[in-house]
Amino acid sequence: MSSPSPHRPLGLFHPTHISHKRAHWASRTHRKHRYSPAQRHALGLDWWDHDHKRVKRRARLVGDISFWLAVTFVVGSIAWVINGFLLFLPLVSPSKYPEHSKTASAFAFIGGTIFEVGSYLMLVEALNAGHDELFGDALRDGVDRLESRPKRNNVEFRWSASIQFVAATIFWVSVLTGLPGIIPNLSKDPPRAIADVFFWTPQVVGGLGFVISSGLLMLEVQRAWWKPKLDSLGWYVGLFNLIGAVGFTLCGALGYASYSSSGVEYQSALSTFWGGWAFLIGSGVQLWESIWRDEDVSDE
Repeated sequence: MSSPSPHRPLGLFHPTHISHKRAHWASRTHRKHRYSPAQRHALGLDWWDHDHKRVKRRARLVGDISFWLAVTFVVGSIAWVINGFLLFLPLVSPSKYPEHSKTASAFAFIGGTIFEVGSYLMLVEALNAGHDELFGDALRDGVDRLESRPKRNNVEFRWSASIQFVAATIFWVSVLTGLPGIIPNLSKDPPRAIADVFFWTPQVVGGLGFVISSGLLMLEVQRAWWKPKLDSLGWYVGLFNLIGAVGFTLCGALGYASYSSSGVEYQSALSTFWGGWAFLIGSGVQLWESIWRDEDVSDE
């Protein structure tokens, strides 16, 4: 009695299928563990393909630093959105929304501290991403491409993570000095030199660091510096983080003149408001990116 074997209509010949697709290696996709390597079944059963597609969308949470990194930024962004509401709404309608400067300062400190933790996790993720040569599909593009593109993209991300961590540390100075009692009468009429140096300037410098870091994140996933990668979740993470970083930078830059002009004060608080929302959207996309696996990555 012989064991069953797959039916081959041409005897010695093994019919195959070619799709004319070339695997494309992407450093961010590899770092976030979003690749879903295609599984091949000898009999080509349809139920296998169905199960494989379902596996692509299975969450992998425990021990995944990319997931906890995204969660950290989501929680921090929520704190900044609350801070933006507390600062902006009293300027829109003072009679309807009373001022809660102490509560706003507390949420700013919480958001800034969580961003500092998230930036540290981002740096750890960058330092751990150093074994790209073990990714088998990258070999299909040839040794020269394997040696050039991954190295360049990894360097870009490590620069981005380092700048992000330094910027978050500088920015954290402003949320610390913004706590009640550290700078006297900060919300109304503080000592200008002290407020400018220890409160507004760290926001501007830290915000500019966020701008640079976000720009590098976008460049990491782009094929060329001038060509947006509109089909990449990572690109949108960088885009919304860039918008949020611009908002936080404007908040600090406008803050220098906010004590002498109500209009400038309004725009400064508004910048924090929409900047926080942009960070929250970007963090939400990043969380989605870390939970769901990617489809097969290939070039047509």
